[in-house]
Amino acid sequence: MPKPLTLSQRSTSILLLVLACQLMACGDRVDSTSDARFNPTLRVTIADSAGNTIVQLAAETAITDAEQQRGLMGRNHLPDRGGMLFLNEVEEERVFWMKNTPLSLDLLFINAANQIVSMKTNQPPYTLDPIPSEVPAQYVLEMKAGFADRYGLRTGMRVTWTEL
Repeated sequence: MPKPLTLSQRSTSILLLVLACQLMACGDRVDSTSDARFNPTLRVTIADSAGNTIVQLAAETAITDAEQQRGLMGRNHLPDRGGMLFLNEVEEERVFWMKNTPLSLDLLFINAANQIVSMKTNQPPYTLDPIPSEVPAQYVLEMKAGFADRYGLRTGMRVTWTEL
C-alpha cells in the first residue's frame, strides 16, 4: 500500500497542478500561426453598384473547417491591403468571434450574389463575444480594422475574387 503524502507534499502537488493548468491556458492564447507569413492566393475586388472598383486587396483563403476555425488567430501582422476570405458552400447566418486574435478586424458578410449584406467594423481583439452576420451570408472577408471606413465600404457593394 502506498505511503500517504505529507501536507507539504500535497501542497506542492496542488501547486504544480495549478501551474500546469495556467501554462496550458496561456498556451491556448498563442497559436502556431503567430509568426505565420501572409500568403495570399486571391485578388479581391470591391466595387460599387455601378461596377466601379473601390479597392483591391490580396487575401488568403479559409476553406476547410480547420482553416476556418483558425482564421487569423495568433496573427500579429496583416498588410494594410490584406485579408482572409472565408469560402463556404451554403448561404446562412454566420457568427464569428475574435478568440486568440490579436488584431482588431473589420468583417464583411457577403451573400451568394457577391454583395456585402452586413458589416461589423473595428471588432476588438481577443473577445469571445459573438459577431453575427444578422442576415444570410455565404462568404466572409476579414481585414484590419479601419479598412471599411478608409475606403467607404457599405452594404450593397459587390465583392469578387480571382486567383493570383
